[in-house]
Amino acid sequence: TTPLVMKAAGELFNVFIRAISPLLAVALTLGVLVNVAQTGFLWSPEALTPNLAKLNPLAGIGRLFQPRSLVELVKSFYKIMIIGWIAYGVINGAYPQLMTLSQMDLGQGIGFIGELVMKMALRVAATMLVLAAGDYFFQRWQFEKSIRMTKQEVKQESKQMETDPQIKQRIRQRQREASRKRMMQDVPLSSVIITNPTHFAIALKYDPERSHAPILVAKGADLIALRIREIGKENDVPLVENPPLARALFKQVEIGQEIPGELYESVAEVLAYVFRLNEERKQRMATAYGL
Repeated sequence: TTPLVMKAAGELFNVFIRAISPLLAVALTLGVLVNVAQTGFLWSPEALTPNLAKLNPLAGIGRLFQPRSLVELVKSFYKIMIIGWIAYGVINGAYPQLMTLSQMDLGQGIGFIGELVMKMALRVAATMLVLAAGDYFFQRWQFEKSIRMTKQEVKQESKQMETDPQIKQRIRQRQREASRKRMMQDVPLSSVIITNPTHFAIALKYDPERSHAPILVAKGADLIALRIREIGKENDVPLVENPPLARALFKQVEIGQEIPGELYESVAEVLAYVFRLNEERKQRMATAYGL
């Protein structure tokens, strides 16, 4: 009867939605994560600005015949072919059961169709995941190839850099800014920050499993020292005032280097003091929580 058919169709639709929803959610999440991994999180309000040039049909037709668009068209065609081949394989494998579908009761029929849809969706999702991974590496290779300079361009750029002191100055400034940014990212991971107390700040990290001696991960004077102290306070890194040791570390040790042997004893005293403070704090917390 018609009500029975409508009920069966509704149940079949619900089975299909329940089967496909997790896969769609995973596909959407993977798509977002892959995009963020490739380009980072980008927010561009200019893309939302109305632009009549985007509605030009001639420009759109011209883009269709660009090499990149043709490559995307071929990839989409092959993806459709692969999905069709997978769907055909699943349906062909279940052909004998499909022929007896009319002999099944309503519950068995809905369950069988649900399993068939789930099997097809899982195989399609797995295949698309593999294709997406391959496409990611292809796009990455294509992008790197597009930005790679020719030998003549490299020579020209080198010549310009050698003859333009302003370019050299800008490059050195950018290198200093990048180095400073990396340095600041290591401050929260440091074991202690030794201060002058205001003129110098030196962040040390000690991991016995990875290095024989503490490593200087960040250092700075005046405003940079102030910023190092602020980041340390925000991340609960102990600050210890020791002006002679701070000056010695600032002058003798570069970022990423282990401290020299002549400063072992002084640094060891500071680290022992810090470790003792950490143990006392842990004991106070354990007592407060009754552990």
